[in-house]
Amino acid sequence: MVLFFGRQLEPALGPVRFLVLYLGGVLASALAWLYTAHMPPEDPTLLLGASGAIFALLFAYAVFDPKRSLIVLLFFIIPIKVSVRTLTIFVFITEIIFLRYDFVSNFMQTLFQTPDIQVAHMDHLGGAVFGFLIMTLWRVRATTVYPIVISDSNL
Repeated sequence: MVLFFGRQLEPALGPVRFLVLYLGGVLASALAWLYTAHMPPEDPTLLLGASGAIFALLFAYAVFDPKRSLIVLLFFIIPIKVSVRTLTIFVFITEIIFLRYDFVSNFMQTLFQTPDIQVAHMDHLGGAVFGFLIMTLWRVRATTVYPIVISDSNL
C-alpha cells in the first residue's frame, strides 16, 4: 500500500508534505485509538502497527485521484475493477461496522471473562479521517499520472 499510493502521492506532494501526511496519520490514528480505548490502568493495552498511516495514505489518495481504477482481489481470488472513491467508501463503512461489532464484542468479553484479541478499528478511522482532511485542506489533485513501475532496480 505504501509503495502503490506513496509512489503516486510523494511526487505530487513533495517529501515534506508526504512525511507530514504519513506521520500525521500515525499520530491522528493513535490519538483516535487512545480516545476510545477505555483501558483500565491495571490492564494496559498496546497499540502496534502502521495501519492508521496506511489508511491516511489511502484516503488521501481518494481525494488526490478519486476516479482512478484499481483491480482488487475479492476474497483474494476474484479480480474486480473499482474506483478509488468506491473502494474508500466501502472500506470506511466496513470499518464502522467492525468498530460497532468491537464495542459489542468487548462488552460481551468483559461480561463473560473470555480472552480478548483486538483490532484497533478506531485507529484505522482516525488515520482515514486525517488523510482525507489534510488532502482536502492542501487541495492537491492529480494532474499528472505517475506511472507505477516495479522492477528489481527499485528494490
